Amino acid sequence: MPPEPSVIAEPTAAVPVLTPDPTQFAAANHRDTAFQLQAGPGTGKTRTLIQRIESLLAEGVDPMSILVLTFSNKAANELSDRVSARNPKAAAAMWIGTFHAFGLDIVRRFHDKLGLPANPRLIDRSEGIELLEDELPRLPLRHYRNLWDPALDLSDMLSAISRAKDEVV
Repeated sequence: MPPEPSVIAEPTAAVPVLTPDPTQFAAANHRDTAFQLQAGPGTGKTRTLIQRIESLLAEGVDPMSILVLTFSNKAANELSDRVSARNPKAAAAMWIGTFHAFGLDIVRRFHDKLGLPANPRLIDRSEGIELLEDELPRLPLRHYRNLWDPALDLSDMLSAISRAKDEVV
């Protein structure tokens, strides 16, 4: 039987190694209390969180005790993919997801203590618009009243409500 051919990866364009700035380094190495990383788009939040996770794992922190929450599914998926690429077992043991998904998970796990059904019903966007449409006549709104089609602005109203919930307003 001939020996298996060895696979040699051809060098590709060099991937730049980005050194964290002092604030990213401080965030990645913060310990002993929860930490909320707030920064604008393109500032390296995901890179900082990955560095934080990797440093916690390097220190021997149990991956099951690591909770990573984001505002968007896109960010959660990107974080999960990056952690999985380097450490699939640790990624599988962590809870990485959105604040909303985490809240729903808590509600489902502890529904009995919260006096809720085991699988609470969630309202999707179309049901939310329908609910607003039913309640619109009772709301003391003047600015949003469209006399031609009162339901026309409901999608925008639902978006505003969703944004307010995201901001805990």
